[in-house]
Amino acid sequence: MKKKILSVFLSLAMVAGVVLAPNGGLTFKSSAATTITLAKTATMGVGEVVEFAAKTNSKGKIAWKSDNTKVATVSKTGGVKAKSVGTATIRATVDKVSAELKVTVKKAPSTVKAKELSVAVGETAKLKVSLSSGSASKKKTFKSSNTKVAAVDENGNVKGIKKGTAKITVTTFNGKSATAKITVTVAPALGNGTRMVEYDGRVYFAFDTFVKLKDGSYSR
Repeated sequence: MKKKILSVFLSLAMVAGVVLAPNGGLTFKSSAATTITLAKTATMGVGEVVEFAAKTNSKGKIAWKSDNTKVATVSKTGGVKAKSVGTATIRATVDKVSAELKVTVKKAPSTVKAKELSVAVGETAKLKVSLSSGSASKKKTFKSSNTKVAAVDENGNVKGIKKGTAKITVTTFNGKSATAKITVTVAPALGNGTRMVEYDGRVYFAFDTFVKLKDGSYSR
């Protein structure tokens, strides 16, 4: 009878994730379900290679697979290479749980343009970049010619540092580049510390204090 009771107990313990410790005590195993997440969509240019990372709570090895290798292939580490125009689904699987990434492949850009931008000190605006029709470049690099005047991040967001001019150069994955002039200004006070700030094509009113200098410029 005692053996039967012990057998039933051990069976229930296994279902509940409970195991016997070496000292005769009980420990609880984690029964969390495996999860895996991946970017849902991506647009790339033919010939572009982008490394995608899948996040999972499993220690198992992630398996990668493309459902259309004529359009996009994927490496064992998640490196996707765009082969030809079209669409493909990239699947990452671990412990029989999967996440999918839909890849749209367009032509590689033949030209790129960047629009001149004016931004106030302390403000941030996004550099407008356009590629040749029907093309794409997921990866773009941005570089400022004068980071003391204007700084730019990896997404093309330009921040005014101090009054002056700088040039921002954007480069696509296949080496096409364009340069835009960035003018950083100090917005004058409109009264009661109010100033106009242009951001993303819109004009906003902000409150601040400016002092007019001898050379006619303004400073906070």
